[in-house]
Amino acid sequence: MSYFTGNFEYNPVTRRTCYCRRICFECQHVSLPFSLLNINTLNTLILQNHPILQPVVEYDTSLDVDEIVNRVEIPLTTRNRRTKRPFKIFCLPWGNLTPKIPRKTKKLEDRNLIKFTFFDSNNGVINEVHTLFSVLNGRQWKFFRRTSASGLEMVNEPLSGWSINELMRICGSRKKLYIGTTDGPIQEVLPL
Repeated sequence: MSYFTGNFEYNPVTRRTCYCRRICFECQHVSLPFSLLNINTLNTLILQNHPILQPVVEYDTSLDVDEIVNRVEIPLTTRNRRTKRPFKIFCLPWGNLTPKIPRKTKKLEDRNLIKFTFFDSNNGVINEVHTLFSVLNGRQWKFFRRTSASGLEMVNEPLSGWSINELMRICGSRKKLYIGTTDGPIQEVLPL
């Protein structure tokens, strides 16, 4: 059941208003003079007068999907559209073994405890971290993984050593890595 109000029709069942002036297949509203006919009758009339035509196509050779796929080349503009994003490394100086994710990072940035790197595979992950954070030289430190919205847990080093794939596994999609000391706080940068 629908109500006709002015130039449009409101259907209380679907809670939609139709502003069409002709046949509307979405709300099944039929404007005058077609309103005397049933929607099914109109569909039959339309399909009889305008049948759906499917063209007959004859091919000279048989279609081989593998051959067609091999012929298609990727345009140069779409290749490597994604740019590599660097890892963002947070060095946590408090020496806590179950730290929280720092929310206010301004003090860490002022002390150069947040760095960006791509981890050059030639240099190695541990050497790259020591190059970025000189305060970690001679200290014991570990990577931390997110466990919740604010919690972190310590991650043990894999048997094969740290690689970029292992870091991707613990950092998440935003490429944020957390590093913290395990032998106490870093006195050179405290208090924050």
